[in-house]
Amino acid sequence: MNTTSTPARPPRASLLAILPCIALLAAATLTSPALHAETIGYWRFEGDATTWLKDSSGHNLNLSPFTRSGQTDPNPLPARYTLPASGAGANFPRLIAENANVSAMQGTGANLSFNHRQLGVDISAHDDNLTSAFSFEAFVNLSSSHTTDSAVLAGQGVSLSSGASWALAITGSGSARGARNILFQINTGGGSWGTSLQTLQSNLYLDLGKDYYIAVTADFTDTTSAGITIYLKDLSTPGAILQRASLTHTGSIASTAAALSIGAAEGGGSPWYGTIDEVRLSDVKLAESQLLISQVQVPEPSASAFISAFVACALLIIMRRHHHR
Repeated sequence: MNTTSTPARPPRASLLAILPCIALLAAATLTSPALHAETIGYWRFEGDATTWLKDSSGHNLNLSPFTRSGQTDPNPLPARYTLPASGAGANFPRLIAENANVSAMQGTGANLSFNHRQLGVDISAHDDNLTSAFSFEAFVNLSSSHTTDSAVLAGQGVSLSSGASWALAITGSGSARGARNILFQINTGGGSWGTSLQTLQSNLYLDLGKDYYIAVTADFTDTTSAGITIYLKDLSTPGAILQRASLTHTGSIASTAAALSIGAAEGGGSPWYGTIDEVRLSDVKLAESQLLISQVQVPEPSASAFISAFVACALLIIMRRHHHR
């Protein structure tokens, strides 16, 4: 009696059968980060010595040092700083919206100072949008603070005789407002920094040497307490909650041609001391779900994505086997 047998499928065919499965699993673990139209600039401080100050938003708003004509700069430039296993920045998230975070920007010298070595960029092309609403976010570690002088994290026109607009700052250790209280200052007139200035205090406080997420979101058309929100999260303390302060105000920040300054006032004073990372500026008042801190992820793929991919893969194999019977 003659017998026949089904020829074994060549290994190549078997491999081709599972290629879609491999693609599904890869898609579960690697997805492209979403781009947000409202992002003006996003400075991640990643890359090498030639690229770490580049803007990741797509607007080409790359940072550069402020220069002071005819003056000697007392400190070296801030440096690219690899995030360590312990110490400043150790608790900064390592994955944000599918983007790996491995480095930050740090001041120099004994106190890690940005004194007269702040970085900046011209954002005047986006100024009209910012006077209606904006959001500023960063991950920070403050290593030192003055007794009376505030530390400016970022702003436009700070301490200038004209073009004053806004600042996000931290009070000194001896301030009557409390040590290291987060302030949001808005200048509605656009003239000298000290005129038409509103100082909104959050009563949210930083400790030296701790990692934090900090943000201010503002809708300047809303003068109720819903109009401006300051956020702070202690990243060094497990289980710490995201703190919020809702602030009333009048008016809007003034339109200005002054550059965005990060690390000190535009003139170089009131410097930050320590580490700054993942700076993002948006031209809307971001909802809490849109904040960078809400997009922090663990490096491993989510369980739901992996399970979905596994089920799809199994069904694909079953269907292929049934088809070839």
